[in-house]
Amino acid sequence: MHRPMPPAVGLDEPHSTLGLKELLRGLPSDRRHSVLDLGPASSGNVQFFSSHSCRLYIADLFHTMRQRGGPPPEQAIPFGREIEATLPAGSFDLILCWDLLNYLSRDQMQILGRHLASRSHPGSRLFALIAPHGEIPERPQRFEILSPDSVRYSSRSTAHRPAPGYREPELNRWMAPFAVESSFLLRHGIQEYILVHKPAAAS
Repeated sequence: MHRPMPPAVGLDEPHSTLGLKELLRGLPSDRRHSVLDLGPASSGNVQFFSSHSCRLYIADLFHTMRQRGGPPPEQAIPFGREIEATLPAGSFDLILCWDLLNYLSRDQMQILGRHLASRSHPGSRLFALIAPHGEIPERPQRFEILSPDSVRYSSRSTAHRPAPGYREPELNRWMAPFAVESSFLLRHGIQEYILVHKPAAAS
């Protein structure tokens, strides 16, 4: 008899983070920074980045697309127009994708990468959590930063689906011009990635 795989992480509880601390460590201290959060709004995240002299912008991409009645985001659809309408204007130093990439196809990642690059500058960094095995909630989770070392994961759905198991070479190809700068495998099985915006050199 087939048995479903267990979830990749325990939900609705705090988990350690190594990537978030590294992400913040890379910020220059000589100016205020802009942060784009692609997950749902969290008062804890607003307070956290305010205490680090950052301006935080929220664009819950997955939720916004579902509200507009679009197809499920896991389908390979040309959704560039939806992204353009959802993302705020400006140039961002940090982009928090959280677990969003687990719910996108290869084609959608490529579209998202191009749109995020248009709102970045060389050296902008992107933070993503990838589930390499097991199951994940049917929809992206809510993430609340408790400290530079701890993040609370909260599920917004009770159903689960298999984790896509994306790996570093795939992220480098599909999220270009972002490329993996560092990665951290956490004890509960989640892989944290920091990607950096590296535009192609002019010929």
